Amino acid sequence: LAEFGVPSVDTKEGRAYLTRAAQLGVYDNTVLNEFTQMLKDAQQYKGSTIDLAEELSAKVGKLAGTGTGFVKKGVKAGIETLNKTYRAGDNLFKLMAWENETKQLMDGRGLSRQEAEVIAAERVKNTRPTYSRVPRIIKAFRLQPLIGQFVSWPSEMLRILPNTVRYAAEDFKTPGM
Repeated sequence: LAEFGVPSVDTKEGRAYLTRAAQLGVYDNTVLNEFTQMLKDAQQYKGSTIDLAEELSAKVGKLAGTGTGFVKKGVKAGIETLNKTYRAGDNLFKLMAWENETKQLMDGRGLSRQEAEVIAAERVKNTRPTYSRVPRIIKAFRLQPLIGQFVSWPSEMLRILPNTVRYAAEDFKTPGM
């Protein structure tokens, strides 16, 4: 919420919490989205998403016959808002999962919060789509015209399924879990 201009939620404690979550790889570890990555891959683009938005808006402005300033600002602001919204949703659900796993590990195994947070972070990263963990070969498939679009999601589903089953089996065997 602080990213969207709600200052009352930007506290010292909140920043410390998110710093810990980021250090463990739970918070803000997303690649913005599959569509943006596909565009970058298709164009062999190496800049940031905002740079890409500016270049695309300049092209749109030229095609529309208008000055690029107004179009560029509008496209840039729109993409920034979409990116923030995507990240916020993804982060929220990963933080909720992390808290849930942490609590279950503390209650079920009697771990300290510090110990449980580390284990819970790995569980979240291994059981939720985490695009930074998409294998390089899958990323290369995005360049292929027939199979290229949106391959990371199915890849992540295949990666997380065995992890989910493994953690469930571990928990089933562990008294208290």
